[in-house]
Amino acid sequence: MTRKFHLIARAVILKEGHVLLARQKGMRNTFLPGGHINIGESAVAALKREIDEELSLELDVEGYLGAVEASWEDGGAEQFEINHIFKAGIKGT
Repeated sequence: MTRKFHLIARAVILKEGHVLLARQKGMRNTFLPGGHINIGESAVAALKREIDEELSLELDVEGYLGAVEASWEDGGAEQFEINHIFKAGIKGT
């Protein structure tokens, strides 16, 4: 069986008591916005890049909250991920 590893940076973005969540088209689950960390890239830089690419927004990273690990099977491949979670805000809002 194939095994895949994902290193991800995600943001908890709060505004007026609400948390911004993302959902992949065609899927029911939601997740914190962010994305994969490239080799040689810091988690903060990856998070800022992903939010800019996906939402065209400039992120203000306020602090590190912790990490969450997950594993699952998808299409005959074992998936493993570590999510680095940051508290963040959107600049200019």
